[in-house]
Amino acid sequence: MKTNKTKYGTVTKQLFEFVKENEPVSYTEMNKFYQMKIVGKKTYDPVKDRGGSFSHHLVSMRNKSRRNYSGMVEYLYKRPGTRGGYEVWAQVIFNGHEVNAPIRSLRFDR
Repeated sequence: MKTNKTKYGTVTKQLFEFVKENEPVSYTEMNKFYQMKIVGKKTYDPVKDRGGSFSHHLVSMRNKSRRNYSGMVEYLYKRPGTRGGYEVWAQVIFNGHEVNAPIRSLRFDR
């Protein structure tokens, strides 16, 4: 029986919002945010706090999936050759073609 106190997708939404506001970010920066702001730990130790469920959230966030909170196909992309270069990318249809691009570079005119 699931006993979570948060709605499904809430953790992912918070992590994506953190990355969007601070990108590019490292694994350690995302894990620190997760441990302190979402889990509620008072302190963060980058060695002791390496395991746990954050690594599973990261795997999920690297998959191209339609996110419940935005309805968009969003995912984390790590730029090759960078240390801590995670960014949020989106997959959109443009002129009939699928396009993958950093979400900060997309304009959504309505």
